[in-house]
Parts: sequence; structure tokens; C-alpha cells
Amino acid sequence: MDSKRVIGQFTSEELLAVGVLYFVIGVFGFLSNLRVLLVFVRNRVLTSPKHVLHVNMAIANMLVVAGFPISTASSFSNRWMGGYGGCQAYGVVSLLGGILAVATVTLLCVERYLVMCWSDTYQVVSTKSMWIIVGFCWFYAALWAIFPTMGWSRYTVNVTTVACSLDWHSKDFNHTSYVISLTIATGIFFSIALLSLYLTHTKPTQTTYWSENTPVKEEQVDWFSDRILLLIAGTFLVFLSLGFGPFAYFATWNVYKKNPEVSMLAETIPPIMAKMSTTLYPLAYQLGSSKFRSTFWKPGCVANSKQE
Repeated sequence: MDSKRVIGQFTSEELLAVGVLYFVIGVFGFLSNLRVLLVFVRNRVLTSPKHVLHVNMAIANMLVVAGFPISTASSFSNRWMGGYGGCQAYGVVSLLGGILAVATVTLLCVERYLVMCWSDTYQVVSTKSMWIIVGFCWFYAALWAIFPTMGWSRYTVNVTTVACSLDWHSKDFNHTSYVISLTIATGIFFSIALLSLYLTHTKPTQTTYWSENTPVKEEQVDWFSDRILLLIAGTFLVFLSLGFGPFAYFATWNVYKKNPEVSMLAETIPPIMAKMSTTLYPLAYQLGSSKFRSTFWKPGCVANSKQE
């Protein structure tokens, strides 16, 4: 990495503050999404197969912040403590979680479109089928995350020395082709998600999900209405844009800028924003359902069956 391209170097105290920020966001993001996962697993929050995607979303968010312990240790030591192998593992897990989150939010938006507009088609989707679809998402995300370890781009310690990421300063073909390809692929996912939400609002619904007079058994009632789930999917897309938008801009800017001068602060913001976004997803569930909110804060993560 060419250090001359990085301006505005942090002091040791500022680097320590960055490490503490990684720690706070990591702990809160990991534990809050773990809590969401436990609530979904231990309760019939959503009827099958709707719950599968929300469970996978919580796991993806946990992966994004999973490296916070080594980031914290590195911040206190003022150097990367994980070595080469730890850097590769950190990069793979973080990128795996990020790409998995993009794919899962896209599926949530598509799922809402099918539920609201093509209910007959959606009825044939079983829980097993949904897990198979999620499995393909994991395979897709794992490929992108592993490619840098095989020579298509590479992971390296970033300028803060408390985290590892793609080598944004590299100008060789392997890196630029990887960044461009990943940006295009991610853009396609975002476009599909946006199109699904748009069509859901413009196409007449084919189902009676919206009717409040449809009789259902008490044990089949979801904690979230379909309106709320649609809002949650749209909100997740906003969170995803806020979290990974800076990464997309930073990556493409570095590729197309001939001799970029990057401040350390500018290079610190994208990973911080990506990790910070993971803390927002549990809030959407809590705002969408009072039952979920009370269960989220209840020891044991098990809802009271008599609770409204």
C-alpha cells in the first residue's frame, strides 16, 4: 500500500477511539441481531416460510460485525494483531456477511411482491424450498468473499491497522476488475429489490392478505401484518443503502481516480457505516410489533401466549 496516498494520519489516541467504536458497534450489533435470531427461532413470529429470510438476515448482520474482538485488541496495541491468516479470515467473514445481507434484503423485497401480487405462486414455496434459495445466496456470497484469497483482488490491513478489507489502493487489473464486477452485481440486486417494491405498490393485489375480515386460526396469526412486513423490507433496503453506499462510492472512486489522495477519516467511514447499519435492523422489528418489542426485551425470548 502506498502510504503517500493517505493524508491526515490519526494520532494513537484517535486510533484507540476508532477501535473503541468498532467494539461498541460490534457488541451491540452482534448481540441485538443474536437476540432477533433467538426470538424468531423460539417463537412463531412468522408462519412458514416467511421466517427463513428474517433468520438469515440476522445471521448476515452478525457476520458483518463478527470481527470486533480482534479489531479491539488491535486498537489497544496500535497494530494489527491477527497476522496474515487473521486478516484473510476477517476479510472473508465481513464481506460474506455484507454480500449475504444484500442478497437477503433483495429476497425479502421479492418475497413481499409475490405475497401481495402473486399469492397463488407464493403458496407453492415451502420452507425447504426457501432454505434451498437461501443456500444459493450463501454460495453466491461465499464465492465473492473467497475470490480475493485466490488472487482476484486481495485482503489487506487498512490504514487504521484495526481492521482488514480489500486493498482499495491497488490499481492492478485484478483489483479493478473485481471491484467493477462486484459493484455491477450488487447494483443488479438493488435494482431487483427496488423494482419489486415498486411493482408491489403499483400492481393490484391478487390476495386477501390485506383484508382484516379474513378468518384465521389464532396460532396462525403472524406478529407482523403484511403491510408492516412490506414496510420492513423497504426500511431494510434503506439501511442497506446507508450502510454499504459509502463502500460502493469509495471503491468505485478509487478505481476511476488516477492518483487519489485519501484521508484516513475518509477510509475509516465506509467500514464503520457498514457495521453501524447492523444495529438498525432490530429497531425496525421492534417498531413494527409491540409483541416483538416486549419479547425482545424479555429474558428467555419466549412470548407470553396471552399477550396481545
